[in-house]
Amino acid sequence: MRPLDRALLPHGDAGAVHGWLTDRIVEDGLLPPEPALVAGAVPGRRAQFASARRCARAALEDLGRPAVPILHDGRRRPRWPAGVVGSLTHCAGLAAAVVAPSDACLGVGVDAEPAVPLPDDVVELVLSSAERRRLATWRRSRGPAETIVFSAKESAFKIFSPSTDGWLDPDQVDVAVSADGAVVADLARPLPDGRTRLSGRWAVVGRHVVTVLAAPVAGGRLGVRDFPEEPGI
Repeated sequence: MRPLDRALLPHGDAGAVHGWLTDRIVEDGLLPPEPALVAGAVPGRRAQFASARRCARAALEDLGRPAVPILHDGRRRPRWPAGVVGSLTHCAGLAAAVVAPSDACLGVGVDAEPAVPLPDDVVELVLSSAERRRLATWRRSRGPAETIVFSAKESAFKIFSPSTDGWLDPDQVDVAVSADGAVVADLARPLPDGRTRLSGRWAVVGRHVVTVLAAPVAGGRLGVRDFPEEPGI
């Protein structure tokens, strides 16, 4: 395991947001009663589940929190210790987690996807015509743009759902990305504090796209000023 590159994480006093990732996807490292959550899963799924939770515990330790089981609620959203918000992601070949104190962030979201282009039918399903137009001049050497946008939507969902107990369809999150790694996601429905915009970063990490978004608490240890303005292609 290794810490997520600080360039991917929102900046704040004392490094309010912490993240870890691993490309060593193994089944060990679960704490009781976590194994019961994946008892019927195939080995690959159990390994991804375990690897993401190992990353989560490393990130919690960065916050000075104990290594505790990360269970989930009835909608399979991770249940974090009191005073902490966080997010997990795992796919073939990569797992990651980010956490932050709840007095610094309303929520944080991380997502990883294989760094390959999305199939055309998936692009039509998850990206709006406006998003596709913005990507018309994107150079493929920068990374798979549609996959970056899709990943950013997933990171936005991981902030919106636990903080509102609601759901957003893909067309309710409008994402703009820039070549320098900036991401802005505009939500069709507000978070509890009334905001409708999330900002963050993206990067290609090995063979994967990773996005991290955050909703900093106004006046908290993570300032809105730390985020870029809306990026252009």
